Amino acid sequence: MKSAVLLARSTTGLPGSWSDDGVIVATAKGCNWNAIDPVHQIQGLEGSFIHWNSPYYYLYTSWGVCCSGTTPSYNVRVVRSPSPEGPYFDQGGASALAGNGTEFLTHHDGIWGPGGQSLLQDGPELVMVYHYLKDNTTVPNMGINQIVYNPITGWPVLV
Repeated sequence: MKSAVLLARSTTGLPGSWSDDGVIVATAKGCNWNAIDPVHQIQGLEGSFIHWNSPYYYLYTSWGVCCSGTTPSYNVRVVRSPSPEGPYFDQGGASALAGNGTEFLTHHDGIWGPGGQSLLQDGPELVMVYHYLKDNTTVPNMGINQIVYNPITGWPVLV
């Protein structure tokens, strides 16, 4: 499979203000995994989303198995790097390439299998949008939570 994930940047988000910073990860023809959805490269890892919060790039990923009956193991983890190309490390300093990541959003209070996340700016607030199962059912729901970055550690926190 031939695919790629590229990085584009803009200080305003306006048309014509974007710069192409090139390829982050790519696969060549004949590869058995897809760079757009790396679940085949790293089993159980998907939904990758990178967010810049100076001086780091934060990589949010979904781990585990989504929607597996009434006990999904899906959860969101985060790692960070000073470069969008990595290397990325969790809050304890362990490498993401070794399968590590700081748990950011996991099951709690009747919320099961949160993941498939995206981050977006809603006015002055940064929010995470994700799906989850409620009270151990198989009915999907949408979650929206504000994220702030701890001014001391620099790591993200759900509000």
